[in-house]
Amino acid sequence: MTPDVESRLRERQTKSLRADNRRLALRTLIEYWVRERTPRIKDESLSKRAHLHERGITNFFHITSERNLASIKAVGAILCQREILRRRITCAISSSTKGSRLDDAMCGTDAFVHLFFHPNQPMFFNAGKATKDLIVIEIPIDALEWSLTLFSNQNAGSSRVLIGPDMVDLARVDFDLFQRGYWQDDFERQKWQAEVLVHNSVPWSPLFKLHSFMDICARHDANVPREVRRNYLEQQLRKQAVFE
Repeated sequence: MTPDVESRLRERQTKSLRADNRRLALRTLIEYWVRERTPRIKDESLSKRAHLHERGITNFFHITSERNLASIKAVGAILCQREILRRRITCAISSSTKGSRLDDAMCGTDAFVHLFFHPNQPMFFNAGKATKDLIVIEIPIDALEWSLTLFSNQNAGSSRVLIGPDMVDLARVDFDLFQRGYWQDDFERQKWQAEVLVHNSVPWSPLFKLHSFMDICARHDANVPREVRRNYLEQQLRKQAVFE
């Protein structure tokens, strides 16, 4: 693939109105990045680490079930969904829904471990209905053995997401939102779900820290102003009334 073809695929990912066309363009791009970018990752990662440190990001976060910890440690790594299926590893329910896992498989992001910039995620509450043993694995960015790493400006399964391995892709992430510590509306909620996608696996390290679902939620709620929480709840109730 030439740089010109890559540029046209990026443009299609940005401009296409059809979700399936966007995902097809993204899948083709991801396959190209895996082939062409992987050998240069260590050199490219230094400037990105510095960029993250400058914006107060020193850790990434992965959400999973506590029941998966034994297999993660036995394997010695957090595996992507594609690798889990290839090895036929049985996993407890994760934070993602069945629909989002299908979206990941369609656009190729199932070949990546999904990490977040902030430990408290909106999807926490969807998964929490099915399981209360969710945990957050805190991963220091300096302890991460970077393989091919992509950055998304919102949830990687969204049909409107922009994803890529370059500094320009990392710059699309709204770091001011994370420094504030909470989202106020659905637009900010989408940006809050920006992701870091690490190809294939994240090797386990004793430097990783574990946090419970309930501790993360309690800590986050304590930082949200009461007025912001009330306004957001009213927005959701109005939206629900439209569909009833």
